[in-house]
Amino acid sequence: QIDKDYKNRVPVLLCILNGSAVFAVDLMRKMKTDTEICFMQASSYGDNVVSKGTVTILKNININLEGRDVIIVDDIADTCTTLTYLLEHLKEYNPNSIKSCVLLNKLGVRKPQEEIKIDYKGADIPNEFVVGYGLDYANKYRDLPYIGILKKSIYERK
Repeated sequence: QIDKDYKNRVPVLLCILNGSAVFAVDLMRKMKTDTEICFMQASSYGDNVVSKGTVTILKNININLEGRDVIIVDDIADTCTTLTYLLEHLKEYNPNSIKSCVLLNKLGVRKPQEEIKIDYKGADIPNEFVVGYGLDYANKYRDLPYIGILKKSIYERK
């Protein structure tokens, strides 16, 4: 779908580190459309399993987005705190368009008034804490070549 939507255009894939790095690179490889990629590190989790409700930018973008088509690539949409913040924050850079692309869309987490439009998604998943394929818990499990549900006993120890 992204290839269709961006035919004859060169979108910027804005990879949100660290969780979406594996997905963003695989996505870029599969796309037939020419793309550029840049990286931003933003977090609302820290080492927690639930969002803290505030977003911290740890690494900002280093390219000019003015007049460009930007696709925010993130690992998971659950509370959408980070995604909501970034959709607003990136308007300051005067892009031509901003779309969102997530690997996983977690169902049953957001209240109806918190729903945002996710333009592209890999899959809907139940409200479970997942790790692997770039997704982590306390910076662990990112290297798993699959996505799995983390046992509650692992993260309830804290």
